[in-house]
Amino acid sequence: MKLYHGTSSLSAALIESCGYLAKNIDRTYGSDSALATTDGYIYLTNHPGYAAYMANKEAMFKKADSFVIYEVEVEDNMLEPDIDELIYVCQLSETEAKKCTLTQSLILSQSCRAPHNLYIGKEVTRKVTMPSSSYKAKQDLTSTKDIIVLRGQNQESQALDILDQVGWVPLTVKAALN
Repeated sequence: MKLYHGTSSLSAALIESCGYLAKNIDRTYGSDSALATTDGYIYLTNHPGYAAYMANKEAMFKKADSFVIYEVEVEDNMLEPDIDELIYVCQLSETEAKKCTLTQSLILSQSCRAPHNLYIGKEVTRKVTMPSSSYKAKQDLTSTKDIIVLRGQNQESQALDILDQVGWVPLTVKAALN
């Protein structure tokens, strides 16, 4: 299944230096946050606009000039529903959220999670870098704003068109080590 993961350019530099998206990290939204995410998972989405939204939010939080969206290929049996998003976004009880299937999670919250590291050049196949909306002097932010708005309109193909125009960079194991 083709999915997306968004993060700040600062976090992307760490990801690419170690060669993988790590399931155990210092969370932007830790246990003391109202938007806490559970450690031990990598959070993914089926909507590139949602990945841009989350990445831009993290970039603003970390005061980064840009953010990165990674395209990830993961087998369905290696994924789980995103219990955190089902509770927060869909306002399900924890019991209701835990009953959801992967498909239901992707439909309801546009999100799922992987309980294992995802490797550059294996599952993580390419990336796009975009300017953060917090850094207005850098470049035209039209693409950033447009892709985030498309998340709300549930327009995946138009969001992908924007990423195609910005330009994907293929990722290989060798590239990750450079």
